[in-house]
Amino acid sequence: MFERFTRASREIVVGAQNCARDLGSPTISAGHLVLSLSRTAPDHLRETLHKYGVTPETVTRSLESAGELGDMDSEALSAIGIDLDAVRRDIRNKFGRDILDTPAPRRGWLGSLLGQHLAFADGAKNALELALREALARKDRRIRPEHILLGVLRANDQSTRALFAAQGASDRLRLDIYEFLDDAA
Repeated sequence: MFERFTRASREIVVGAQNCARDLGSPTISAGHLVLSLSRTAPDHLRETLHKYGVTPETVTRSLESAGELGDMDSEALSAIGIDLDAVRRDIRNKFGRDILDTPAPRRGWLGSLLGQHLAFADGAKNALELALREALARKDRRIRPEHILLGVLRANDQSTRALFAAQGASDRLRLDIYEFLDDAA
């Protein structure tokens, strides 16, 4: 499926992975896709999101309230006397600054700690599948960032639905995205 993604769409997906990793999340959620879109989407789409109040700050707050930041792992380790930030600092000091940015071959919490490639949560998988369906329904050959956002809006992900509903953005935003896609065709 990813071979159909434009370069900008691939950057959105990689950005979502980076957002999830930066926020300490064990998986990439649909919310991380929205956060990446709000930060790195092409100007017209990012500005439209911001117009509806979907900014990096509002998305991050939404992820915090949905408990998608991975703080529970850090808190659980802290409860047994392990400072996760100190461990990361020690690893970077010993093995180099970018060691945690390199995908690790391990799985589980240790692999996540060491910076392995993160898996997609069900909501993000669903959003990306729906992005493909949006593109196919429109007979678009490539999946653009607009398709990803349409997929997120259609996905059965409660936290992103709540975010867009709180900003009053869902219906009008969808129409704006269709206009962008029509203009690009």
